[in-house]
Amino acid sequence: MWDLPENQVQFETEFNLIKESGFSAVILRGFPTTQQLFKFDEAGLGIIIDSGLQNVHRNVIRNDQERFDQTIRNYLNHYGSQSSVKGIVLLSHGAFYNDDFSVFMENIARTITSEEPSWNVYVVTNHTLKAVDSSIAVIETSISRLSEVQDGSNVLVQVSTNPNSVRHIRDQLDDIISLFSGNDVWFKDVTLIQAMLENPSLIRLFYTYNTQTNPVFPAEVIKVSKTKINWEIPLLFFLLISYLLFFRYVLSYKKTLFRYFNSNTFFVSDILERVVLLGKTVFFLLPVFGLLFAHIIMVSIFHIFGEGGMDVLKYHYTAFSEQWLVFLYAFLGFLIFNVLSIGWIASAAWRKEIISQAGVLVLWPQHILIPLSFISLVVAMGGYNPILSLIVLIFAVLFIPISFMIASANFSSKPTFRPLIHKLLTVVLGVVVFITVILLIHYKTDVTAVFELALYNTGIV
Repeated sequence: MWDLPENQVQFETEFNLIKESGFSAVILRGFPTTQQLFKFDEAGLGIIIDSGLQNVHRNVIRNDQERFDQTIRNYLNHYGSQSSVKGIVLLSHGAFYNDDFSVFMENIARTITSEEPSWNVYVVTNHTLKAVDSSIAVIETSISRLSEVQDGSNVLVQVSTNPNSVRHIRDQLDDIISLFSGNDVWFKDVTLIQAMLENPSLIRLFYTYNTQTNPVFPAEVIKVSKTKINWEIPLLFFLLISYLLFFRYVLSYKKTLFRYFNSNTFFVSDILERVVLLGKTVFFLLPVFGLLFAHIIMVSIFHIFGEGGMDVLKYHYTAFSEQWLVFLYAFLGFLIFNVLSIGWIASAAWRKEIISQAGVLVLWPQHILIPLSFISLVVAMGGYNPILSLIVLIFAVLFIPISFMIASANFSSKPTFRPLIHKLLTVVLGVVVFITVILLIHYKTDVTAVFELALYNTGIV
C-alpha cells in the first residue's frame, strides 16, 4: 500500500524505488496528477485504487450511504479510462453477515464494473467467504496462517518492516513462498516503502522475490528485530506483591478479610454498628482493585478481539488505539462507578457518616478480581480459546454492579437506614441501567454495530 506523496520530488523517489523492487502493481491511496498517471503507464506499473473505506458496520447503509456513494464516484471520475488502473479496493472489512449490507455493496460493485469493465473490484476480508457478486475476495491473514487459505485466492499479509532486520524480513518472504500456493500476495504495511528508503538492501530482497519463480535471497544479515516485552505480566505481579504486603502488615485487614466470607451476617453487622472500623482500608483497596480490573479488561479485550477485531475498534474509537488507553479508561470507569455506588448507598440511607462502611461493603465482594486477574492472564498468554476470556470479562464487568447490589441489600437489613426508601432507590437505579442496555441493543446503535463487526472479524460470531 502506498500513500501518494504530496511532494513531487518525494513521489519520484518512492516511485522509482517501487519500480526497482519489481512490484507489478501498487495499492494506491490518493489522487495522482495526469503527469503521475503517465509515469505509471510508461513504467508498466499497475494501480489498484484503495478507496480508504474500511471497517464499515451495518448502520452505514442507513446513516452514511450518500457519503459512501460519493467517495466511490470521486474515484471513478478521477481514474476513469486510465489504462494503468487494474481495479479498486471497494472495502476493507465490513458487515457482510448482514444481508442488506451485502446487497448495498453488490449494487456499488455492479456500478463500478458497468462503468469500468476492465477494473476488478476487490473486497478485503479475513473470512474465507465468497466475495459479494461482481467482486473478488482478498483474504487478509497472518503469514503463519497462509497454509489455511484456499488455492487460487488472493491474500493480504502484514510484513514486519524493521529496516535494520533484513534477515527477519527475508524469513517472512521465505514463509510466504513455502506456505502459500494461491494467486497474488498483497503487502499491507504502509511503512514498507520507508523501510526500503532507509535500507536499500531490502530493494534487492523484494526484487528477487517479485521477479524469480524460485527466488534465492541474498544472504546479507544485519541485526535481528527485538522481541516485544509483555508488560502485562510484571504489572500484575507488582500489584499482587503490593497487595500481599498490605495483607501482611495491616493487621485489622488481615484479621477481618475472611470473616466476610465465613461469617457474613456477623461481619456486616459489625461494620454497620461500627464495631469494626476499616475505613482507611478502602483507600488502598479501591485503587488496587481498580488496577486489577483494568488489567483484566485490557488483557481480555486484546485476546478476545485479536488483531482483526482490534483494527475495527481502533478505527472507530481512539480509546482502543493503545493498550494503555484501554487500561486507563477501564481504571477510571471502575473508580467512578464505585465512588458513585458508595455515595449513592450513603445517600439512600440518609446518613453521610456511613460512607466508610459503604466503601467496605461495596469493595469486599470485589476480592474476586484477584483470582480473575490470574485467570485472564493465563488464558491470554496461553493462547486459549478467546471464549474463555469473554467469560472472564463478562463476569468481571457484571460483578462490579453486583457488589453494589449486595452492599445495598446489606444496608437494607438495618431498620435505622430507612430500608424501604433504600430499596426503592437502588432498585430503580438498577432498572434504569438494565432498560438502557436493552434499548441500546434493540435499536442497533453504532456502538453495538461496531462491536458486532469487531466480533465478526474475530470469527466468534
